Amino acid sequence: GTYQWNSEISCEVDTEIFEENIRKSEQKELSEDEQAYWLEQAIFSYKGDFLPKNSVELWIVPLQTYYEGLFEKSVRRYYYIAQKKEDFVSMEKICYKAVQIDQFSEDFYIMLIECFCRLKKYKEALEAYEKIADFLYDQLGVSPSERLLELYKEIMGELNYVEQNLMLIDQDL
Repeated sequence: GTYQWNSEISCEVDTEIFEENIRKSEQKELSEDEQAYWLEQAIFSYKGDFLPKNSVELWIVPLQTYYEGLFEKSVRRYYYIAQKKEDFVSMEKICYKAVQIDQFSEDFYIMLIECFCRLKKYKEALEAYEKIADFLYDQLGVSPSERLLELYKEIMGELNYVEQNLMLIDQDL
């Protein structure tokens, strides 16, 4: 009527791999390229919510919050390094992963849209903007942040589209 862990069977625990990659990225003697490598490993090893089928268990909530925070911090650190090197191609992959994990994070969308703009992918930038703006308006009833609106204006300036954002038209009036 009981069970126990069989330590003779090898196994990998994804949370341990995730945390180990983050620890490796934080070593002071590493170059920024090496830090970025380990951050990328950590980011792509992260699968999202911790034990999603058991998320109602109270002991899971703090761990879920902890891992979400580590993931967000890792994405931000990677973005900082990539931005300094103007490596928006690799950052685009990281941003895609980030918005897949947290499709409602305005910050991750801002990073993705900034990458698109720096890579002159304005059509993709507009699509990403519309997706997050629609979510913010429809689901949360809030307006996009100032930074998101600045990116929108940049996109529209590059695409030379007729202004369709009523909030911006209202501001201009």
